Amino acid sequence: MEQDLGIALPLDYKELLTRFPGGVFRRIEIDSPVANEKAWTKYKRALDELLEILGDEDLEYLDKVDYTPC
Repeated sequence: MEQDLGIALPLDYKELLTRFPGGVFRRIEIDSPVANEKAWTKYKRALDELLEILGDEDLEYLDKVDYTPC
């Protein structure tokens, strides 16, 4: 996962993922990207979609900031 992302994840985040698998808790769905290959693919796709939305420079929320998302 870290290799695909190109970054090292925080140790506490990795520990959390090893202790708590993905699932539904009180009607909140939590996906664990380390559960299996299908979960990683779903997580990565959602992350890519979010980054695409955040990187849309035509959106108004970027008008008054001195930076753009990478």
